[in-house]
Amino acid sequence: MLERDKARARAGTGWSSPDPLLLAYVLADRDKILQVYRIKPDLIREHFGTEQSVLSSGYRYRQVFEVVQNGADAILEAAEAAEGGGRILVRATETHLYVGNTGAPLNKDGIVALLGANSSRKGRNQIGRFGLGFKSLLALGGTIDLFSQSISMRFDPEACQRTIAEALQLPPGEMPPGLRMAEVVSFADEAEQDEHLAELGSWATTVLRAEIKAEGLGEQILQELKNFPREFVLFLPVEVSLELELGNGTSRTIHRVHDGDTVILCEGDNEERWLVAERDVPITDAMRKDAGALHGRKEIQEIPVIWATPLDSSEDSAGKFWAF
Repeated sequence: MLERDKARARAGTGWSSPDPLLLAYVLADRDKILQVYRIKPDLIREHFGTEQSVLSSGYRYRQVFEVVQNGADAILEAAEAAEGGGRILVRATETHLYVGNTGAPLNKDGIVALLGANSSRKGRNQIGRFGLGFKSLLALGGTIDLFSQSISMRFDPEACQRTIAEALQLPPGEMPPGLRMAEVVSFADEAEQDEHLAELGSWATTVLRAEIKAEGLGEQILQELKNFPREFVLFLPVEVSLELELGNGTSRTIHRVHDGDTVILCEGDNEERWLVAERDVPITDAMRKDAGALHGRKEIQEIPVIWATPLDSSEDSAGKFWAF
């Protein structure tokens, strides 16, 4: 049996039918969003504006950073359920961006965040915020598939815009949002046609596949992979192996090793010793008021402040200071 076929066979064993409750929610949400737009059509312009503001902000060119953050958050969620550390792999081909991780499968809160904005309920140590980073994938210009062992969904911005425009009979100049609807897809069917998806599905619990159609974005993603700061893993509250494939047969593998009070940051043969310190800071009422409703959620009683400084003296590390 070919290695490709073996990967597909392995992938098929861990991917069952979608969770019926999540399936029902996704299907019902398509009708509900149209009902909401009929009742309050001004929301169409607001939701389209939210997506455009993401693309015109710093999110437009941080697709790799955002999907790695989301993977790390899922791994943290799994670790909090006593499932250990995890793995994230990012791969860019000429046509797609793939990201596999071993974190917790997608749940209802995650779906709500993906289909909306400013609605994520991430915990105190989770890095990503409010589902906005996912919308940065709109810049790639194609469909976005999220395969999880709980449910697999396809976001097709053009189809979403067309459905809303036709259902609401929008005038030609009125642009609807592109990420407010999803359709359920089959991982097994898609993996049969995509060897990358099949390979990643043989070990990952969630795989993102985003089509790259926008001119120049493929090169931008490769630059993100090459320049991704390895210091990112210093601040993760769970052990993660981060693999970044650079598209030319080479890759970067980043992880950390604890050695007493210090942390060794490893990438290939390169090792750096860091001092990493953390302090939990209680959130006061004044801080909540200043942060606003979205940031100052009452269920979070304290937040970690983490900082790190390199212990190895070199020209490259002199003056470096990282914080989260």
